[in-house]
Amino acid sequence: MRPIRKLSLAEQTAEHVREGIRSGQWRGELPGVLLLAQACDVSKDAMRAALRLLEAEGLISPGHAGKHRTVIDGTTLAPRRAMRVAIFPHEPLATESRVMCDLLRSVKRDLREAGHTADFTPKSQTELNCDLARIEKLVAATPADAWVLGPSPREVQEFFAARSVPVLGIGTLFMDVPMARVQADAGPVFREVTRRLIAFGHRRIVMICPRWWRQPGPGLLVQAFTDELAAHGITAGEFNVPDYEPTAEGLHALLKSLFRNTPPTALIVLMPSEATATFVFLAQRGLAVPRDVSLFLPWRDISLQLCDPPMAHVRWDERLLIRHIVRWVRAVADGRPHRDAYTVPAILEPGGSLGPVRT
Repeated sequence: MRPIRKLSLAEQTAEHVREGIRSGQWRGELPGVLLLAQACDVSKDAMRAALRLLEAEGLISPGHAGKHRTVIDGTTLAPRRAMRVAIFPHEPLATESRVMCDLLRSVKRDLREAGHTADFTPKSQTELNCDLARIEKLVAATPADAWVLGPSPREVQEFFAARSVPVLGIGTLFMDVPMARVQADAGPVFREVTRRLIAFGHRRIVMICPRWWRQPGPGLLVQAFTDELAAHGITAGEFNVPDYEPTAEGLHALLKSLFRNTPPTALIVLMPSEATATFVFLAQRGLAVPRDVSLFLPWRDISLQLCDPPMAHVRWDERLLIRHIVRWVRAVADGRPHRDAYTVPAILEPGGSLGPVRT
């Protein structure tokens, strides 16, 4: 017999609000968080958590500054099946980027608050060397009704897409793999950054990214970068998107070779750990950002955002991604799995690390 699961305060509060909607106590526009919290005799934090659950269920509209949440017309309150969700990160959480780590932890928290069982797999993709035979053993040993994948190489995505268990991927690498996914719309930002660098006079622009972002074919962000170079008469080659061994030694060998003779004047570094190593490499050689080299980091990393100047990066609303993941799990629980791609807007935070070519 399964043990009785105790409901959190947020879940109890959410059920109280549901009952108020069922009874007609609340229709159309809901009161503000403070009034709702007072009506339910809970704290504002508990009410905010409860409202996040109801938003994820699609029962109420998301709240925005100056705009109240509203009950969505035609929403049903049929009970849903509790799901067992396996979260399969690309890297161990201890070495995963801060943005992705926070995102995955929030997904786990919100899924549990919504009544599901959500846990990280005992091994990450990199700990299994992305070996499909080892991944298959992991999947076979993991009781799960649905899977949430961190950013994954094409072969890992195709492996899960071919299985009958519903899967949702996080990231914008390979849109042609038939699976549900959530992503920040970073392609236009990469084009904008490339245009800005070219307008600053940069021609020797290098993107440093893992091999699985480039092979067997370029991912969306790599393609956006090379397409924008081509639009300005720059034919992308191995210098612009170089290959290197995915180790610390391989990265440092690449950086040394890049800066040996005719160095790049701008770098786009996709992985936060490699961005930190690159920043240290430049500092050790007395190269300042952006005086000597412009630097763009796609994902904000708190350690580098504390630099002076702060690094240019991409920004988006992680809450929208989390909300869609929870809604996708609810759809699967209701027998309505889908393979749609959900995209949230992304914008460029220019920081101070982009500048003109030094003359």
